Amino acid sequence: MNCINVHVNCPDFFHFPPGKRHALSADDWQDGSKYFDWRKVVVTENGEEAKDFTIPAMQQGNCGNCYAAAASNMYTTRIMLKYPELHRQWRDRLHHQKMVDAPSSSKTSDGTATAPVFISVDQQTACNPLNQGCEGGYPVLSHVWASQQDLVTNKCWQSLSAMSTGEKCAAIRRHEDYSNSEECRDQHFRVLQFRYIGSVLGRCAHYGMCEKLIREEVFHGGPITTAMEPRGNDYSNFQYYRGGILHEVPAIEAGEDELVKIYPKKGSVACKRTTCYTFRKLDHALLTVGWGTDKEEIGCYYKEGLNDGKHRCEDQTQDTCELHGAGKCAWGG
Repeated sequence: MNCINVHVNCPDFFHFPPGKRHALSADDWQDGSKYFDWRKVVVTENGEEAKDFTIPAMQQGNCGNCYAAAASNMYTTRIMLKYPELHRQWRDRLHHQKMVDAPSSSKTSDGTATAPVFISVDQQTACNPLNQGCEGGYPVLSHVWASQQDLVTNKCWQSLSAMSTGEKCAAIRRHEDYSNSEECRDQHFRVLQFRYIGSVLGRCAHYGMCEKLIREEVFHGGPITTAMEPRGNDYSNFQYYRGGILHEVPAIEAGEDELVKIYPKKGSVACKRTTCYTFRKLDHALLTVGWGTDKEEIGCYYKEGLNDGKHRCEDQTQDTCELHGAGKCAWGG
């Protein structure tokens, strides 16, 4: 079967990169120089087109629930890709509702606003005891919880506004929200399975396969939750980031303000039976929706994104790049 994602009946997938529309093929993920972005994908099935499989990045404000936003957005996209009928319900028939706190640009002349349906970020933030609400958390613990508890949509969560937060969580857990709101009926979901890229945390890095495996998973399965460590005394580089390649980690690792690491214990029996990894502190979760190249930035990079963990291509000059790392590095944009 030559489908590029979870669809069974193999619809046609098209992409709108900078330029013109073109059809996607099952092997496009293998070329890291090709631009791909789920925000630009259009699916044609039985003469009908479907698009907008992702939702815009949310404003967190003072709440540190990036983990919940990344996880919920991933669930939303993957559910819509697997169930086209839900995409039509959640995207094509946008709900019109009074939104006092909606940005003025999204409001219509009568004061209402269009709001797409998505898996609730607020439910993940408020109800998941494995994470710490607005104090932070990890996407993987969102996946653990979502495999054990029902997820609901933002419309269901909002429709239970007469309840306290604790009452909402309990009602959803006991399926009592069905009787309290039409928005909640037939709108419960669970995560069937989840895993790290490379099957185990950190394993793909040992074989220099992370970038390639990430491309394959994003292309065939949909967006994935990712973690990074925004650095700097005031996080200003990341805070004001708008595009291009963000350079922060290598310079910090070379200095005194090294990233927090936990190394495997020396002589560990477990490390003799399998490959052990170094745990690194990561402080921000985000959603990976695709990949591309920055043609305006020229430098030394890993060929085909295959970093064996032993060579630092980014530290090389144009004169030393091609000779460094036994041909692992290349110069260009």
